[in-house]
Amino acid sequence: MASTEEPKFEGWVGLDKDAAKGNMVWQTYDVKPWEETDIDIKIHFGILFAKAMGADRVVAVSRRSDKRADALALGADEYIATAEDEDWATKHARTLDLIVCSISSSNMPLTEYIGLLKRDGVFVQLGLPDDGQFKVGAAPFAFGRRSLTGSLMGSPHEIREMLQLAADKGIKPWVELWPMSEANKAIVEMDAGKAKYRYVLVNNE
Repeated sequence: MASTEEPKFEGWVGLDKDAAKGNMVWQTYDVKPWEETDIDIKIHFGILFAKAMGADRVVAVSRRSDKRADALALGADEYIATAEDEDWATKHARTLDLIVCSISSSNMPLTEYIGLLKRDGVFVQLGLPDDGQFKVGAAPFAFGRRSLTGSLMGSPHEIREMLQLAADKGIKPWVELWPMSEANKAIVEMDAGKAKYRYVLVNNE
């Protein structure tokens, strides 16, 4: 029987100004709410790694165009805004070999996304919907000989390969730097959902 309990997230949390000195508490916390302008960490790295691995064409897909500039700056060759680009599903049909999807909503246009894949294309789902189940018919898979798979984390060997590739290719994440003296402010900003990329505290001594 599936569990009905809400998922819990645990980690080191700064509760007061002493957090800047490393005095943090391990406890449960609420995750940052998703916003339209966020660049998901998996897709952020997905673009960087795809380019580093020699992909000849990388297409970023999101609902709105807010993230277009960042996605292109990260290395994407094209950008599709599904809520704004007219006839995007038809225009880009059967043009992609692989789709890596991190959407965590059952309301995404999955059938249209599958239609973007070429024959023998693969759709990899990373996000886990918390508002229901994905709904898609069998026809897009059968007629296009496409595959649907999923992943949460690679094996230790794959992780080592990933880190080695990052080192060899000089892949660096986009981060937002905060001085350690402003750790409390950074925490407040994160709680307010203002973090666009990973916050990194820097020792300012």
